[in-house]
Amino acid sequence: METKFDPDDVDVSGDPEYAARVDAPGPMPNVQWAVDDKISSAKRLETLDIDREMNDAWLAAMEKLLVKGLPDAEFTTERMLRLRLWTKERKRRQHNLHYKYDPSRRNGRLVNRDVDRQLAKLRAQMDAMYARRPDMAPEGWAPSTEQPAITAQKVPVRPATPARRRLADIILTPQKDAEPQTTEAAVPETFEDMVRRDIGIANLNAATDDEILDAYAARTTVPEQAARWYLAKLRGRPLPELVID
Repeated sequence: METKFDPDDVDVSGDPEYAARVDAPGPMPNVQWAVDDKISSAKRLETLDIDREMNDAWLAAMEKLLVKGLPDAEFTTERMLRLRLWTKERKRRQHNLHYKYDPSRRNGRLVNRDVDRQLAKLRAQMDAMYARRPDMAPEGWAPSTEQPAITAQKVPVRPATPARRRLADIILTPQKDAEPQTTEAAVPETFEDMVRRDIGIANLNAATDDEILDAYAARTTVPEQAARWYLAKLRGRPLPELVID
């Protein structure tokens, strides 16, 4: 089936609405664009968090609806009405972000608090990644000490969701705990081994870029920009800059 929309490839810059929105004073009346780099970064991170949470919620709702075994008319009608409610809630949450990160509409202390929380969460994830793979850390890297209570947390791994079964031809079924290691020296884990273990894709060469990024999103809490950094390293491409602050 032909895909008529690919968010990675579509160019929206030529749409008349694009220029009108970008040139506006803000995303909506009486709300300003985030011009501060830290505020903008935190806002983007939480935007992605909301998209992931809402996507997971929608997939869970559809799975519950499917198992009901409803007739076509009832299933389709329920799905359409639930989709309307889902869209309304998603828009509400994203809409509120514009106010949440606008110091002209909200107490600056609260805005800075939420910015620090988002960036600290990203630092914690990057610290955990570099601690596990110090050879991948940028030169001069040292674990962050600004948020010890956060950076000390173990980054959880999200299990794959049933909705990702479209990747069933390459994503492995999660295995049971490995057998206890023998006293023989362990073989050092390569970068490719780490990627395979994290995302469950056995044949990385056969997987597309989108499949690898989808697997990172489905099976881990690795931020998107870190996943794209991994992908570039895996493919031997120039490494993108990781922006944390």
